[in-house]
Amino acid sequence: MLSVSTIKPITTPEASLKIQKHLYSRHSYTDCKFWCKKNDFQAKINVFANKFRFHPATLKPSLNIRQHSAKILKSWSQQFEYVVTDRVRKSFQLLALYNKWWGNFTSNLCLQRVASELLKGRKFYFTACLAPIFQWEKNRISEEELSKLEVEFNNAKKLFMNDDGTATLTNADALQPDCQCKRCRHLNYDGWTRLYTEKNLKIWRKEHVDHPGEGLYVYKVFGHFPDVTAADFFRVQIDVDYRKNWDTNSVKLNIVESDRYSNSDILYWEFLFPRMFHNRDYVCNRRFAVDSEKKLYTIVSESIDHPKCPEKPPVHRVKEYWSHTVIQSTANSFEEPGIEFTITYYDNPEVIIPNYITVWYTVVGMPEYIKHQREAALKLADLRAKAEFMSPARDKSKKEIQQQTPEKRVLLL
Repeated sequence: MLSVSTIKPITTPEASLKIQKHLYSRHSYTDCKFWCKKNDFQAKINVFANKFRFHPATLKPSLNIRQHSAKILKSWSQQFEYVVTDRVRKSFQLLALYNKWWGNFTSNLCLQRVASELLKGRKFYFTACLAPIFQWEKNRISEEELSKLEVEFNNAKKLFMNDDGTATLTNADALQPDCQCKRCRHLNYDGWTRLYTEKNLKIWRKEHVDHPGEGLYVYKVFGHFPDVTAADFFRVQIDVDYRKNWDTNSVKLNIVESDRYSNSDILYWEFLFPRMFHNRDYVCNRRFAVDSEKKLYTIVSESIDHPKCPEKPPVHRVKEYWSHTVIQSTANSFEEPGIEFTITYYDNPEVIIPNYITVWYTVVGMPEYIKHQREAALKLADLRAKAEFMSPARDKSKKEIQQQTPEKRVLLL
């Protein structure tokens, strides 16, 4: 029997390897495998850290980005261009395929649905590019149409001087305009019936040539005021902000869009109607001109559609409307008192209104409306006189105003 003291230690390499294998075998296989992987992963981390420990890009990344910003942007732009062109090319290929299979109708329907889905997003920044744009070149009132109003003014003046209640003239055919558009056909002299008369104001009407028997009329007003300047009366007509102060029937009135090169504006106007009816609103294309030699102001307004002014029920949109206004100074200049004016207008309310109501409204409402315009013009002259009296540089401002063109002179006054 051997004792412990008789056992000799194992010193050979082969024996130590056998003992190591024996010890590994006492542990589970998973523990050994995890221990090996852990050591390998730690070794890889050490190698990576030693490799990039002293690299300047890892210490100051912002500096590296600034130094290579051009290359980075170029790389991004190339990638973005590639992705976008690829998507656009595939979209057009898909659209061409749909067009080939099902025709234009399905393609248009597909585009409409895509646009509707895009417009649902609250932060869709390209909506302005898809929105319709008002084209002034197609919708601007022509200068020729403004020049025709001088004939209308002369006819209205003759009608005022020679009116006997029947409005007939032997040479009425000679006064017929060459143009036969919907407005120029009403510039002639005959056919007017007097509705209202005063010392300095008369109102006529005649049936619209395109709506016979429908109770729709064109109205004409002619008047003269010896105490009102043409510049003040003209500004009362075109100054939207000032009109809000004196016109109590205007619920909303604002300029939607302007074309300063032609003195043109797109106006939105909501008009207060009696309680039995809904309010009416107008979207008007307005243009004015100034003839300093003949001392004439001419204004033309007509109804028009504009993408920024959709219909808003229950307010009723008046879609057929036009008006002509001519103001002539009887003094030596626009700034001196004395005017003659004519207003010719037509609108289709698109609702059946008894004839006696329209006559009553014209006889009562129109003279009251002209009265408010006269009072507003006189008040405007008083305000300007007070401002000139309070201003220490009033003499200098007067010279500056006189040196301006007639159009700018009116706005400065």
